[in-house]
Amino acid sequence: MSVDKILVDALKQKEAKGNQTQITPINNDSLIFYNSVNLAVGKQGAGKSLLFLREVLKIQKEKNIHLLVYVTSDGETSDETFLAIKNHLTIPVLTVSNNDVEEVVEGLLHTKDLYNDLVSKRKLEKLIPTHKEQIKQLLHLKEFPRDLYNTRLHTVLLFDDAAFSSLFKKDDSYFNKLVHKCRHANNFSDDED
Repeated sequence: MSVDKILVDALKQKEAKGNQTQITPINNDSLIFYNSVNLAVGKQGAGKSLLFLREVLKIQKEKNIHLLVYVTSDGETSDETFLAIKNHLTIPVLTVSNNDVEEVVEGLLHTKDLYNDLVSKRKLEKLIPTHKEQIKQLLHLKEFPRDLYNTRLHTVLLFDDAAFSSLFKKDDSYFNKLVHKCRHANNFSDDED
């Protein structure tokens, strides 16, 4: 029995006993979980990008994975593995620079909070069409999920060469704080270095 199967079965048994967990498998095929931080450590060219993109390809079919934010030092996509696989991604990809990512993620989280509030209060369908379109645009959605009231949106953050980035070097940096509270922000965060 694989380690992944053991973990998935153990979490299902825990939930069957009524003990809910925020860290749950995204699907039975993936090695990554909701509300988790996943790190790949290794030298350049060791396959870290391939590892994460393989998992993104597995989870992108889930109705609540709405966006991949790909963070690079300059906001340009130059990773050859990413470029080779990008055309197979069916979720929107937003490529941002290290300089812009904090503002972009703050905006996404703010909009997701607004979306979740509107959904939980059953007010989203009452918005005027212009406001609905604005929310969809900000969340990079073509349409709202069909099962609106049972779907919380999850965003995948993929940092290219994070080990060389100043985004994680200071203990009090925005992303270090975000990593520690990601389960409270309902976002799924991938970190590659």
